[in-house]
Amino acid sequence: MKLHPKVIAFLSLLIVQIFVALVYKFSQTNGQYSYSTTSAVTLTEFVKLLISFYLLVGSVLVERRISNTSTPKESFRRNLLNKLRMTPNLIYQTFGLAVLYCVNNQLLFYLYRHTDIATVTLFKSITPFLTA
Repeated sequence: MKLHPKVIAFLSLLIVQIFVALVYKFSQTNGQYSYSTTSAVTLTEFVKLLISFYLLVGSVLVERRISNTSTPKESFRRNLLNKLRMTPNLIYQTFGLAVLYCVNNQLLFYLYRHTDIATVTLFKSITPFLTA
C-alpha cells in the first residue's frame, strides 16, 4: 500500500507535535522549566538551520552533477548563489514570519505550563492537517 505524500506529511507532523508536547510537559518540575525556554527554542532553530544548510548544499551538488557544464567550484558557487538570491521584500516577509514563529514557540511554553497536555495537543494537532 502506497501512501500519498500529503498523508505521510500529515502523519509525520502529527508524530512530531505529540512528541514535542510530551517533552515540554515532562520537562517541567513543579510547574516550572529548569532551563531557559528561549535558549531551548534558539538551539532548536540552530539545528534546523544546520539541517537546512546541509539539504541546500546537497541539492546544489546534485544539480552540479546533472549539469556538469563548468568546473566543480564555479558550478557549485553559481548554483548556491542562485538558490540564495533574495529580494528585500522577501527578506522582510521572512523576518516577519520568523518573529511570529518565535512568539508562537514562547506561547506554547506558556500554554504547557498553565494547561493540561491533552487540551493543548488536541488544538495543536490541527496544525499538521492544515499544513499538509
